[in-house]
Amino acid sequence: MMKAQAILLNHAIMVSFSIFMVYVVFTTLAAIKTDYQEHVGGNEVKELCFVMRGAIDKVYSPADYNVSTNTSLGQMEVRLPERITDIKYSARFFNKSILIESTAFNDTCKIGYSANYNGSTSGGLTRFSYSKYSNGTNVIEMTKI
Repeated sequence: MMKAQAILLNHAIMVSFSIFMVYVVFTTLAAIKTDYQEHVGGNEVKELCFVMRGAIDKVYSPADYNVSTNTSLGQMEVRLPERITDIKYSARFFNKSILIESTAFNDTCKIGYSANYNGSTSGGLTRFSYSKYSNGTNVIEMTKI
């Protein structure tokens, strides 16, 4: 009778230890994934800011003359990543800057041009355009295509 109890106790300890080890492995991998997303995601967000500011720099060319009709003065299409470190994000204009938001990170890219800003994107093919209206208003738009 004692031998049977020892075998059952041995199996119970082995099963408990196995469950504990699986738990340790999963929590460690989750922590590594979070650290990876914070580190690499931060770098990717900076690169995304660089690409978006570059697109705006290329289309924005303020003219000193007034236009008689609403005129599109420049546009370009840029393919942005749809995910950053496997996390969906959104980017929108906010107070002369671009706000990039997701569940894991939030970052702001300063632009500072004297214009009105409209639009947002969640990655993919995105059009940046610059228009000047007959009332003298400059507008920079970001549109997901």
